[in-house]
Amino acid sequence: MTVTGYKKIVLPVDGSDASYRAFREAVSIAKRNDSELIVLHVLDDFVRFANPDASIKLYEESRVDALEILDSYQKEAEELGFTNVTLEVIKGDARYGIVEFADKNKADLVVVGATGKGAIERAMMGSVSEYVVRNVKAHVLVVK
Repeated sequence: MTVTGYKKIVLPVDGSDASYRAFREAVSIAKRNDSELIVLHVLDDFVRFANPDASIKLYEESRVDALEILDSYQKEAEELGFTNVTLEVIKGDARYGIVEFADKNKADLVVVGATGKGAIERAMMGSVSEYVVRNVKAHVLVVK
């Protein structure tokens, strides 16, 4: 894999400003390399909560929000002249989900925002982007 040989780019997004900046960069790279861009949202399944009915409801509401975010990214990519976009929603912890998805799908590059929406989690467990940098097999671009 060369720096200009990225054919499959995974872009995890969470609706944050940082993930939007990463999206803009990923589209630019994908256009230059004629790549496939996979826009990924890892959706927490909220199984930690004691009330299963509330967890299911919260998950379903979050899924609707995630699909709206992904749809907006796809539309904007098309407006920027790039159409080779695939949208994916998976369940789980974002850190592990991104790495597993990128490795399983043989991504050449993962483009992540430097920070996301999870400030409390970042303070307690370390950031998603840091985990991805340390663990994914692909190259990683962290966008500030």
